[in-house]
Amino acid sequence: MASWSWSGRVTRRDFLRQTAVLSGAGALAAACGTSGASGGASAGAPIKAKIDGDLNYFNWTGYVPASVISGFEKEYGVKVNQTFFDDDQTMLTKLAAGLPYDIAFTNSAYMRQLIGGGLIRPLPHNQLKYLGGVIPFFRNPPYDPGARYSMPYGYSPTGIAWLTDRVSGMTGSWNDLWDHRAASGHIFVLDQIEEALGASLLRLGYPIDSANPAQVNKAADALISLKPMLAGFSTADYTNLENGSGWIQHAWSGDVYIALGKVKDTGSIRFETCREGIPIGVDTMSIPAKAQHPGTALLFIDWILRPDNSRACVANMGQANGTTAGNAAFNKLVADFPFLQTSDEILAKGAWKKVPTGAQQQLWAQAWSRVKAS
Repeated sequence: MASWSWSGRVTRRDFLRQTAVLSGAGALAAACGTSGASGGASAGAPIKAKIDGDLNYFNWTGYVPASVISGFEKEYGVKVNQTFFDDDQTMLTKLAAGLPYDIAFTNSAYMRQLIGGGLIRPLPHNQLKYLGGVIPFFRNPPYDPGARYSMPYGYSPTGIAWLTDRVSGMTGSWNDLWDHRAASGHIFVLDQIEEALGASLLRLGYPIDSANPAQVNKAADALISLKPMLAGFSTADYTNLENGSGWIQHAWSGDVYIALGKVKDTGSIRFETCREGIPIGVDTMSIPAKAQHPGTALLFIDWILRPDNSRACVANMGQANGTTAGNAAFNKLVADFPFLQTSDEILAKGAWKKVPTGAQQQLWAQAWSRVKAS
């Protein structure tokens, strides 16, 4: 297959070069008031979509294209004051601290903390002109029933990528990480607790967010048994594929797309999702409880959902985004790579990631420490 040109856009994964340690999640749960099973955020009167000040914006660097942000400023005569974070824990910590961001790009895996802790406000759907463009799944997602607190922005499932000139006989199973002994020393597992333990749990037939100590420890033992075959744990998945060090790479599909844009032969990399379960999460847009300009924020969410802007965001980040226009644009973007195309089936059958809290968090942290120390 002929080579093609990659746009060089920024990916949020550029900022995930360290293990997603969850040791602080228990403290964050307390800070977020997760005892607030009383129904979550309800600050203030229902939001009206109107300009009520400049927009204080909190997101990953470069995740929304500059043209879309400047277009919003020009359209509404406001300034977008941008602040950035480099991991989701920082996002949660700063929202829990009550910093007055108007719009925050959140993560579905943290919705229990965000909603239960009263950190984000309900979104009035009748104020969103472009809500009709959001695909049905994201109008009632499992992490936020009724989409009361969030709108989707970008997602990509997790699976296994491989180099076709080095590896054959892939089967569409998580067992492929364990069964290809000829690739020993060239296999990478993602260096994130929820991805690594999650994949191992799914392989064994357990829930991706299991709180059962026997299941979690068995999944950890399976990862320990895999370690002699590993080159390491790494979130530099597209780099490992591009430079050829990762013959088999536990990977995010969006990063596989980036890797394909960097190699001369696009036939040299392939990707599979796994039949035992497809880990998935979505970056979302929410209005923090302490927002000073929630009306402007609601207009910004609607601006992102607008079909032309939705397509522009997809082109910038190389991920599907949960709108009809955006997902169509994404599938066109990856037309030469059908193994990367998104579908409603992946969303419906996906194993939705949840960050552990409380006793479950401690169980997972201890299991992960065993994996890394062995």
